[in-house]
Amino acid sequence: MAFRGVLDFVKKAHAGQKYPEDGMEYWRHLDEVAKILANCLYVFGEGESRDLIIAGYLHDILEDTSVTIDEIKEKYGGNVAELVEGMTNKQGDKQTKEYVESVASGKEEIRLIKLADLYSNYTRVSKLVQDHWKRYDEVVVPIMEPMYNEIIKTEFVKFKKTGDFLKSLVIISRRLALNAIHIAKVENGS
Repeated sequence: MAFRGVLDFVKKAHAGQKYPEDGMEYWRHLDEVAKILANCLYVFGEGESRDLIIAGYLHDILEDTSVTIDEIKEKYGGNVAELVEGMTNKQGDKQTKEYVESVASGKEEIRLIKLADLYSNYTRVSKLVQDHWKRYDEVVVPIMEPMYNEIIKTEFVKFKKTGDFLKSLVIISRRLALNAIHIAKVENGS
């Protein structure tokens, strides 16, 4: 695997971080986002963007670990560092307006990473919603929705097929997640 070293770096940086719902190691989400990007770029023949895929692996590293932007720049180069920094919400999940605007108006590569991230997250919600619907409804989805509402309106030029495909995946996975939450709420009398 060409990106094995990046995955090893991510596993080490995110060691011990797990999702509260099921104990899944967090690095698996990062691996999924990078693979979604790699597969889409390959399928649509829009080229393998090494930096884009690496940034997919690293997209949460500045928010969730002690790794610094300088370390990323030194290890993976300035372009990767720029993409990762563009994906970083420096103000945290409670302050999303500026972050949403920054990502939605950012480089295509940043928006592609965010779409792959949203797809992974909405898919996870729809799979685990039955036992965790209240947390998803009150905490997780409200963080994702402002980004969804803005990024879904953006257009792609360089990565048109990949961007349009990822947008369609996000639309579908979001609908499935929100429907699953609705069903869980009804079943639980809320």
